[in-house]
Amino acid sequence: MRGSAIRRCVLPVLLALAALRPAAAQCPDGTPPPCRPSGITRRPANPPLDARTWIVLPFENIARAPDIEWLREASVNLLYLDLSRWRDIRVVDDERVADLMRTAAPAGRDAQLSLETGLAVARRAGAGRLVMGDLLKVGNRTAVIAKVFNVQTGRRERTVRQETAHADSLMHVFSRLAQAILAVEGARSESGTTGTTSLEAYREYLSGVRHLNAWELDSAGSRFRAALRADTGFALAHYKLSVVLGWQSPGSPERRVHAEAANRMSAALPPRERALIRGQHAQVNDRWGEACETYAELVRSDSSDVEAWYNLGECNFHDPMVVATPDDSTRFRFRSSWELSLRSFRRALELDPSYHLAFAHVHDILSNEFRAGCQAETMVRCAGVYVALPLLVADTIATEPLPLARSQRIGEVAQSRERSDARRRFNELALDIAQQWVYAGPNEGRARLALGRALLRLGRLERARRELAQASPSRLSAQDLARWVFDRLEIDLRIDSFAPARRMLDSLAQILLPQISEGNERTQISQVLAAISGIFGQHRRAASLLGDSLDGRYRLAVIRLANGLVPDSLGEIETAYRDWYVGRQPPAQRAQAQWLALRSSLFASVGTTRQLPAGPRPADPGMRLVASLVSGDTGAARPLLTELDSVAMSTPVERGDAVAALFAAAAWLQLGDSSTAMTRLGQFIQRLPYTQLLAPVGTDGALLAGGLLPRGWLLVGDLAAATGNADLARAAYLRVLSLWAESDPELQPVLNRVRAALARLGS
Repeated sequence: MRGSAIRRCVLPVLLALAALRPAAAQCPDGTPPPCRPSGITRRPANPPLDARTWIVLPFENIARAPDIEWLREASVNLLYLDLSRWRDIRVVDDERVADLMRTAAPAGRDAQLSLETGLAVARRAGAGRLVMGDLLKVGNRTAVIAKVFNVQTGRRERTVRQETAHADSLMHVFSRLAQAILAVEGARSESGTTGTTSLEAYREYLSGVRHLNAWELDSAGSRFRAALRADTGFALAHYKLSVVLGWQSPGSPERRVHAEAANRMSAALPPRERALIRGQHAQVNDRWGEACETYAELVRSDSSDVEAWYNLGECNFHDPMVVATPDDSTRFRFRSSWELSLRSFRRALELDPSYHLAFAHVHDILSNEFRAGCQAETMVRCAGVYVALPLLVADTIATEPLPLARSQRIGEVAQSRERSDARRRFNELALDIAQQWVYAGPNEGRARLALGRALLRLGRLERARRELAQASPSRLSAQDLARWVFDRLEIDLRIDSFAPARRMLDSLAQILLPQISEGNERTQISQVLAAISGIFGQHRRAASLLGDSLDGRYRLAVIRLANGLVPDSLGEIETAYRDWYVGRQPPAQRAQAQWLALRSSLFASVGTTRQLPAGPRPADPGMRLVASLVSGDTGAARPLLTELDSVAMSTPVERGDAVAALFAAAAWLQLGDSSTAMTRLGQFIQRLPYTQLLAPVGTDGALLAGGLLPRGWLLVGDLAAATGNADLARAAYLRVLSLWAESDPELQPVLNRVRAALARLGS
């Protein structure tokens, strides 16, 4: 989801990544990957011609006058807005025209548009009326000539002309021209046109739209701000700036301010633009159901409206609302549908393969491990937290929301997901989508990010690094740059390149923290950075990021516990944190929430025994096993471990979980079976390249999978040394020294023990 308000409310799922069939050496057409999109970009048959549908194509700048060159593209937008005022005709919007021109018109901006090509573009849109035209500047006078064609016959119906000697009057010229095109001079329509009388504002707005469609968010935002400096009442500029901020900083109050301004000032715009603005206003205020209905109505009115399809996918993707099913009040469903969201994004891409905003969320749907839900429009006012693990049922995405407290049922769904091989199928689709995205925009950094991340999830680390290297970090927005650094850090951890990983952590902090001065989002970013700092043994840095709140003290205790240090006040901190966490849950969920609250600290205790806070034992078998081992109850642990370990370890290496293998190794060692423990440690090593090391292990993100790396390599070194495998022991110990090369002094006793063990092993 956009934003991070749900991160602390959802149950993490298994960390294993799916196997993928080896990539073909070349595409079906003989070219190297990424391959030409197949399903998304197929060209549909031309729709029937509709005499009431109009299309305007860019006007030709006949004399190539540089000071009116901007009018070539602006002519489409200006006439579209003016013609759209009339309720009894439909006009193809300017963004759809731009896509049709890319696919049907001759290559190059300077190529003159022929009538034959113009008619072909009109037929692709099902438009029965075509408007083409010329721009001619002679001296200080600019003439605008429009020609109206009947697409069915190819015959010209009329030619109209308007001219002016004043540059500031050009937009008014197009308004008069629109009336002449329709032969309704002197008539009045229901509302205004562009929403601005400032030529400077309008030109900045057009530039911003071009940057936004190319995913150049920073440039788009600066252009829309410039437009608003020239005209503070420009509704369309407010609207588009709100869209940009939705990607750059979704929780920003400024995003809502601009959405509300656009909604307030939109009365003079055509109905479609008013509806788009109304839908955006509903989205930023978390009225997802209202937003979806607004966009669905637009789609019903015009099935080729790319922006409406995209936004229909957007609201269905983000809506967290969970409702009871009509026939059973004890079962739940999401009000919205990820399947509908996926189909909506795909439809937008069928209509316009260059609409890359849709690529982003198609990839998000296919790569998300879970979907979070709530019995409210927004997680901020959440009355009950739900989680769904996406499944593929007959190639349809299914997301059944389950109450967070039903951890046993969630575990069963997770096992079903593994048995059905859903993750592999999702990852295959995500990789295919990412490759199509790169094909559509080979120079677009976010496309390379998506492809790199898809490859990373599949354990193809070297190719992932190459793709990320091509993302051109200097051209990424601050948000995407943070994602780029995060993924590079993940790769470095998986390939034991720990010094570069530490530098990436420094870069991540420098990118993220200065952007957010206060509030929930800064707290959550600090928590992530603190958890990563713990991997490198940097406890003081983690403490400075977390602060001295109860939540911060618990997270720091988990980090130190994962690194083998048991805080003196651990029991007191755990009890206080559990009580605080449970108190935030609905009464019916509080019993199981007691153990969910402590999941991070229990997993951080792998391989140790200690006294646990009093309370009921968890119902989930996996959590019961963890609690039994940590409390030293080996009699209860052995049958649970035998059953669960046999299932987990039968999973193919590429789909396995390094954290599960490490925990199993520590558990078998605690039960006195060093031979099985060593086997599990071998699986821990094999599965590391396929495990998301920066994914959370607990419900709150206090512990990341990578947080167990130091303990894992220590265990490998100790057990390998004890069984005479000097080479493996030496390699494991050296990894610990490298990982903790810049760790805090309190870890020096551990490092001294490692150095002593290395000395005993010799060179």
